[in-house]
Amino acid sequence: FTRKFDAVICLSNSISHMPDENEALKAFRSMFQILNEKGILVLTQGTTDKQMKEKPRFIPVVNNPDFSRLFVIDYIGEGARISVLDLFHSKTRKDFEVWSVEYPRFYLRDRQEILLREAGFDPIEFFGSYDFEPYDREKGERLITIAHK
Repeated sequence: FTRKFDAVICLSNSISHMPDENEALKAFRSMFQILNEKGILVLTQGTTDKQMKEKPRFIPVVNNPDFSRLFVIDYIGEGARISVLDLFHSKTRKDFEVWSVEYPRFYLRDRQEILLREAGFDPIEFFGSYDFEPYDREKGERLITIAHK
């Protein structure tokens, strides 16, 4: 980009699509470069230290009257293959769809901090919810990172 931004936002495990740590660091450095002074990078992900410790095989994500979604997870090293089962159960549609996403590595709180600092970010804040509750490695269901330039 030739212009600078006040914020860069990476949602829902997007950084975990990087094929390796060197590429993740390149991405963070690139994000740092396009930020204005005092700009922020916001990362969100549902994969947390708690999940990687417990390694649940099934995670129900959505359950409403017309639609349900279930994650079926195969953990592979520091990453995973997440198969998504979408169930449609409305009056007009009763079927399902299945698809998968592979994540080579999940960047949890400590690894994110190391890479973000190496990319030049400081300070870095970690939250466990959109209400800005502090991130708890043992209980956290969400990891939200705000890294400042």
